[in-house]
Amino acid sequence: MPDIGPPSTTLWAEFAAEKVDISNHIPEQASVLVQRYFEQLERPITLLHTKGNSFQNGKSVPDELAVEMYRAILDEIGGTLILLDWDNRVPRIAHGRIKHMTDDWKRLSVEELMAALLQADLVVGIDSGPLHLCRFTDTPAVGLWFHGHHPSIYSLPRERQVNITLKKNAPEANKNTRWFYNIVEEHGEQVRAAIVGRTCRQLLEPPRYLSHSQCGKDVVLRHWIGDWTRSNVSSHRTFVDRDHSFDLMLRRLSGFKLPRIVETGCIRAEEDWRGAGFSTYLLGAYAAGCDGKLDSVDSGEKHCAFARKWTRVFGKHVSVHCDDSLHYLCERREQTELLYLDSWDANVPGFAEHGLKEIQKAEHLLHAKSMVVYDDTSILAGKWQGKGMLGVPWMIERGWRPVHIGHQTVLVRT
Repeated sequence: MPDIGPPSTTLWAEFAAEKVDISNHIPEQASVLVQRYFEQLERPITLLHTKGNSFQNGKSVPDELAVEMYRAILDEIGGTLILLDWDNRVPRIAHGRIKHMTDDWKRLSVEELMAALLQADLVVGIDSGPLHLCRFTDTPAVGLWFHGHHPSIYSLPRERQVNITLKKNAPEANKNTRWFYNIVEEHGEQVRAAIVGRTCRQLLEPPRYLSHSQCGKDVVLRHWIGDWTRSNVSSHRTFVDRDHSFDLMLRRLSGFKLPRIVETGCIRAEEDWRGAGFSTYLLGAYAAGCDGKLDSVDSGEKHCAFARKWTRVFGKHVSVHCDDSLHYLCERREQTELLYLDSWDANVPGFAEHGLKEIQKAEHLLHAKSMVVYDDTSILAGKWQGKGMLGVPWMIERGWRPVHIGHQTVLVRT
């Protein structure tokens, strides 16, 4: 290969985005053969490939797990499951909607396999030929990665593909590439069939937060919110249910074109999803996915440096400002669709007064459809507590309405 110079983010992005259309090179005979067989089957049609040839012990799905996946996929999306198995090595199940390639159809050639990949509704596969060939199609795919196999080593990113990996096998690779490769990380000892089934369903159903062109990243956002931001009871005796409030925020934001988000108080600890919500990273990812913008402000230089390091993957969509939040809010002129207030910890003297001052300084940034969120703000026996202890009652008096009260309080105009 010719020397193209030192590593370049721009060149890599250009290379990863390059698409080769081979549909016109598939013989008509192969396309017709696949079409006639698929016409007999119930949709959606899922092609499942669980046994590899090279390094098969490391990359293949164990038989017991494979059977669990059959059921999970059918339970979640229905339709028909076709087992891609050229060498009769995968477990069979007697079921009318599970078809074995050689038992119920034929041994596919490469051209026929490509035609099947183009006409299927979904492909689920290990680090092997069928999964990698999906790159030449628009067919949604779910990659299953085990042991030393990782998508960032053996594949290129693809928006319509979600990759399921085990965190224990590649924690650093997952952390550094999860957004590019649409990675769903399992924290246990094995990939769970239920997660595979759920990922298949989410990839096929309408996106929840982003556009159809960002369906893979939409699944990843749902994974972070649903699996990582929910926790138990906090030290202030509230249920940590940021999964509900983040879901509400992003669904409402999806109604805006190029949404603008302002956050006071940035992330300060690595992967602090259950404790503090890891909001700068999560909101920054959303902003990148919908071509919006997040501005986060914090007075601590170390905190800002930490947040910039973690969010640089989102490029121009995230800016971290080292400034006093009251000064920043007062000076800012661009309006915002979401104001996320999370600056002072509740054990710092004057935290409630600061929370009130922030919303007062930011009032000119809010329009008729803006949202305001106070983190760590709940209600007990009719009394507000936490960071919005004074700010929330002030807002309610001015016509704002809480649409969620849990560990966080979300308010909109009445």
